[in-house]
Amino acid sequence: MKNTEERKSRRKRSHGSGDNSLPISRERKPWRFYKLMLSPSVQSKKLRIPEAFTRAFSDELSGAATATLTGPSGESWEVALVNEGDQLWFCKGWQEFVEHFSIGFAYFLLFLYEATLKFKVDIFSPTACEIIHVMPTIGNESLFIPIKVQSGTLTMSMLSVPELLVE
Repeated sequence: MKNTEERKSRRKRSHGSGDNSLPISRERKPWRFYKLMLSPSVQSKKLRIPEAFTRAFSDELSGAATATLTGPSGESWEVALVNEGDQLWFCKGWQEFVEHFSIGFAYFLLFLYEATLKFKVDIFSPTACEIIHVMPTIGNESLFIPIKVQSGTLTMSMLSVPELLVE
């Protein structure tokens, strides 16, 4: 019993506990952190940025109002940064990001810090495959592809923005 407790104590001293013990070097590029969605009901409303990352970039993140997240489709989302005590959270705008990409339980999100307050987000489903969203376009115009179900048959029509109808 004593040996087990000593090993645990040594392991805790050598590895630290939690993400507070691991320093992030600003010299190493790219800067990344990940989040595993284990509480979607909470994490879909707001998401805590790891403390070690927040400390390493405190000069850039402190007092900031918003960050830009770029999803797999290349679309950008403005998300509010909120300080709660010594923790920093993605808040307003985060829920829309989560809903847009249908992020749920056991999804793995990899955040790449590209520049001041700009993050690229790679999303992996519970199947361990990266989610790739491609926004269809004609020229510089985005297409929306609504799918209509009629009598158990799928029919597809495409609408671009603005006002171009292709069937």
